[in-house]
Amino acid sequence: MKPKILIIEDNQETKELLKFTADLADCEAVTADDGVEGLEKVKTEKPDLIILDLRMPRMNGDQVLAQLLKDEATKNIPVLVSSGEPAGADIDKIGKMANVRGFLSKPYDTDVVLGIIKEILPRG
Repeated sequence: MKPKILIIEDNQETKELLKFTADLADCEAVTADDGVEGLEKVKTEKPDLIILDLRMPRMNGDQVLAQLLKDEATKNIPVLVSSGEPAGADIDKIGKMANVRGFLSKPYDTDVVLGIIKEILPRG
């Protein structure tokens, strides 16, 4: 079975690029348009990795991270945090959360994202 990546991102172009990259990594991609939908899909899809945008409507990325960490079933799912904002205090704070495995800065370099995915989800 292919590893599953949940992409929680409100920008359609970014979502498509990340889906393409997941395909290159031989992973199944599932998407959500915001944090609320993302948390619902975490429970139904049981992803092996989450790529999470920080700035979204309804529920932002740091709120999603906090919810993931509160739940025994989701607290150990690795997360890549994605942002178009320059690294700042909130990213420093979020980076200390146990499940955050890295940061993706927009615009993405597909090769870099692919390398990070392969590092987090090594294949046998």
